[in-house]
Formats: sequence, structure tokens, C-alpha cells
Amino acid sequence: MNETIFSPLWPTLLAMGNFALVGAITPGPVNVLALRHGSQRACQPALGYVLGASLSYGAVVACMGLASAPLLQ
Repeated sequence: MNETIFSPLWPTLLAMGNFALVGAITPGPVNVLALRHGSQRACQPALGYVLGASLSYGAVVACMGLASAPLLQ
């Protein structure tokens, strides 16, 4: 088989992808607060909240993927 398919990056991407999928499917406090901000306030303040929540969620996904990659290897 082609050795580039099984590069050392694949376990990290697999772990990050699984964590992101489970996190996106399950409703959590960030989704509920984003819905509340978007429905009760103007779009501009809600956009800042949603942007901050999205960036922090991306950081959590990256940290969890990098931390769980050695477990998959």
C-alpha cells in the first residue's frame, strides 16, 4: 500500500475529527447561549460571543486531538 496514506498525522486527525463530530452533534451550553444571544439581542453583540465560543471550541478540539493521538498509536 501507499505509505503516505498511513502517515503519523492520521491518528491525530482521526482523534480530532471524532471529538469535533461528537461535540457538534450534542447540544451544550455554548449552543444554548448562542441561541439566546441571537434571539434576544442585536446581531453585532451576538456575533462577538459566537466568534469567541467558536475559537475556544477549536482550541479545545486541537488540544484534545493532540493529547489523544498517542493513545491511538
